[in-house]
Amino acid sequence: MTEQQGRRLAWGLFALWAGTYSWSFAAFFLTAPTGDGFTRGLNRVTAFYGWQIAACALSFFVLWAKRYVAGRAALRLFWAPVSLAGLLLIATVGVIAIANYGRPAPMTETTPPLAPSRPVTAPVDSPNR
Repeated sequence: MTEQQGRRLAWGLFALWAGTYSWSFAAFFLTAPTGDGFTRGLNRVTAFYGWQIAACALSFFVLWAKRYVAGRAALRLFWAPVSLAGLLLIATVGVIAIANYGRPAPMTETTPPLAPSRPVTAPVDSPNR
């Protein structure tokens, strides 16, 4: 591969990664939420993470292709895709860990008390039996 072809390949991969990364945000906002109740809108999150996984896979190819670019700024720029993928991974694991192991919010006095349960009574035996 010539130097010019390598440079063209590297910048093409970077452009493909940038398009995939940008489309993950667009897909999140353009996808109509479906589902009912708690699961409403989870398809939007799935679309976002699906495109982010594709962008993460491309980021490793971009990192590999950085050998063909010249210039200190370009070399640093080609580390950005892998760095952003790592930050998303750390943020996702952090949110999950906080949700699972974090301290729950205390109940305040303004929270309405639970409704008392009604006592269960046995059916009355009728004397006509």
